[in-house]
Amino acid sequence: MIGGFLGSGKSTAIYQACNHYLQQHKKVGVITNDQGSVLVDSGFISNGGIATAEILNGCFCCKFNEFETELKKIIDEESPDFLFAEAVGSCADLVATIAKPLIARGFQPDIVFAVFVDASLLSSMVEGNASFLNEDVRYLFRKQIEEADILVISKMDLLEKEQREIIEALVETEYPNKKVLFQNSYDDSNISSWLFVMENFNVSSERSSLEIDYEIYARGELSLAWLDETILFTSTDGTATTAAFALTQLIYKQVLLAGYPVGHLKFLVDDGKTKAKISYTTINRRLPSMELMDDFSDSTSLLVNARIQASPEDLDSVIRTALEVLNTNFSGSIKILQSACFKPGIPVPVWRL
Repeated sequence: MIGGFLGSGKSTAIYQACNHYLQQHKKVGVITNDQGSVLVDSGFISNGGIATAEILNGCFCCKFNEFETELKKIIDEESPDFLFAEAVGSCADLVATIAKPLIARGFQPDIVFAVFVDASLLSSMVEGNASFLNEDVRYLFRKQIEEADILVISKMDLLEKEQREIIEALVETEYPNKKVLFQNSYDDSNISSWLFVMENFNVSSERSSLEIDYEIYARGELSLAWLDETILFTSTDGTATTAAFALTQLIYKQVLLAGYPVGHLKFLVDDGKTKAKISYTTINRRLPSMELMDDFSDSTSLLVNARIQASPEDLDSVIRTALEVLNTNFSGSIKILQSACFKPGIPVPVWRL
C-alpha cells in the first residue's frame, strides 16, 4: 500500500519497482486511485505492460467495496507476486479504513504501508516555511507521515549535498521511530533497497489507527481543485507534439503567475507511437524536456491531471488562458475531447476500525 502527498513520487517509484520485478520474472499488479475519472498514471503504468486496475471518482476508503472487488479480481486473474495499491495523494487514514478492514474480512497477504514524501517539501513543512500550502493541507500532510510503516524520502537526487545532510538530520530528529529510506527512484539500487525493506518488513498485529480530525481532513481536501482534461492537437506541418508540450509549460507558468500552490500537474503526451509523462510538483522549478518524444507529429493527444490549491473556477480559468496563448501561436487545430473541473468530495469511509 503506497501513500503520500500529491507529487511525492509514488507513481514513478511504483513504475520503476514493477520493471525491477519484471526483470526478475516476477508477476506484478498495480491498483491506482483518484478523485477524477481519467488518470495520467494509469495510462503511463499500463503502457509498460503492467497489469493495472483503477478506482476512480473517489478514494480507496470511500469506495472500499469497489476497491476490494478490483483487488480480488487482479489477484485471481493475474496471480501477482507483488501488488501495489497507490492511494490518491490527498488521502490519509489508510490503516484504519483499508488495511484493518481487509484483514478483518480475511485478506491473507501482508499489507505493508510505505508513505512517500518529497524531500524538499518535507524540509519546508518541518521548518514552518511552507507558506504555499494552508494549515489544513499541512495537517493532512503530517497525518499521512504519522501512519507510515516505511517513510520514503524521495527525490533526494534533486538536492545539494548540504541540503541532503540537513534533511537526514531533520528526519532522524522528527521521526526517530520510523523506518526511513532516502531515495532516488531512478536509481535501481535505491529501488532494490526499498523493495527489500518492504518484502522483509515485520507487520505488527497491533498496528495503530490514526487519531485524526475528519473535519480538518475534509477542509484540507476541499482546499484543492481537480481538473482532468483530454486535448487533441492536429497539424499539417508536424508540430502537434511540440504544441502539446508547449501547453504543459504554459499551464504551469500560468498557475505560478496566478500564485496557486501546486499539488501536482501531470500530463500524458501520446503521439500514437510513444507516450511520455510530464510532471510539475509543489516546489518544482525545473521545466522538463521532451527528449523521449519525436517532435514531428500531425496528431497528438494530451491528458491533463491538475491538482491545485485554488477554486475550480480559478483553475479552469488558468487552463483556458494557457490555451488562448497557445492558440495564437499554433497553426493547427485544438479540440477538447473531455473536461471536468471540481472539488473532491468529503471523505466518508465505508469502514473505519
